[in-house]
Amino acid sequence: MVITNEADRAYSHRDDCSLCGGPLKVPFVAYTHKKAATCFCSECCATMRTGLMKDMTRTAAIVS
Repeated sequence: MVITNEADRAYSHRDDCSLCGGPLKVPFVAYTHKKAATCFCSECCATMRTGLMKDMTRTAAIVS
């Protein structure tokens, strides 16, 4: 889920980025898997887009 306003912040249950540890300012990504939320600040999202997302897409293609 992309948190785009402060009212939605409660869905994340976190105040810091799971990757860099920096503060979460909207917009940011909150991904809930099992019970814990993993949140990524907008700066980390921009960085991961070219690295992690490519790797995840490639892995999903291999598994399919």
